[in-house]
Amino acid sequence: MGRADPNDRRIFGYSLGGLFSTYLLFNDPSLFQKYFIGSPALFWDDKAVFNFYAKDKFDALENPVQVYLSVGEKEAKGIKESWQQLRDFLEQKRHPNIRFKVEILTGEYHLTGIGLAHSRAFRALYEEH
Repeated sequence: MGRADPNDRRIFGYSLGGLFSTYLLFNDPSLFQKYFIGSPALFWDDKAVFNFYAKDKFDALENPVQVYLSVGEKEAKGIKESWQQLRDFLEQKRHPNIRFKVEILTGEYHLTGIGLAHSRAFRALYEEH
């Protein structure tokens, strides 16, 4: 079996895993080339994850990064509000090497959206662009 390709790393995170994926993206976006952030629990610790945004590492990012960000339409208020804050944050930073897609999963709650979120993430991150 071969080694992992350092130029083709990806991370998938949903809920608390989505919080962790967001932390990694904020702390050093070059660690992975593809990020799936599904219904992230960004409200945890009073939205502390936003304190880990490393502007210098974002500014130094040279290689393209893809981000797929999703949330269920019927999620709890805290998840939806912090998800919108993340979406707005990424739109405001609008780094030329970070391409992201956001999607609200119609009719889905936190637990019912897991499968659909993963399916849509695979399609968004692996289709040819």
